Amino acid sequence: MTRKLNTIVSLLILVLMLGVLIMSTACWGSPLFSLKIENRTVENLTIYVNDYRVGDVGPGETGTRKVDYNIGKYLVVAKNSKGQTVYSKEFTSKELNETEWKVIIQAITK
Repeated sequence: MTRKLNTIVSLLILVLMLGVLIMSTACWGSPLFSLKIENRTVENLTIYVNDYRVGDVGPGETGTRKVDYNIGKYLVVAKNSKGQTVYSKEFTSKELNETEWKVIIQAITK
């Protein structure tokens, strides 16, 4: 009986140690960063980063949206309420770091 109990306890300790090892080395996903979008247009804009909708920013507002840091390049697209693209620009992580993760969307003049 004691030998069986010792074996079970040893196996539990081994499983716990293995779990701690896996959890400490496993990748839980990339960290998220706040991307600030300043909308200097008169339209409500829907913002996409790499084809993923991150939210809306109203006219004259600055919105903060969470984005994945480790994707290398960020294609920021803004569409108006008619679905027309009013802004599209690709950034690198380095470029966004230089602007403190802020993108300014200007009004289009014709």
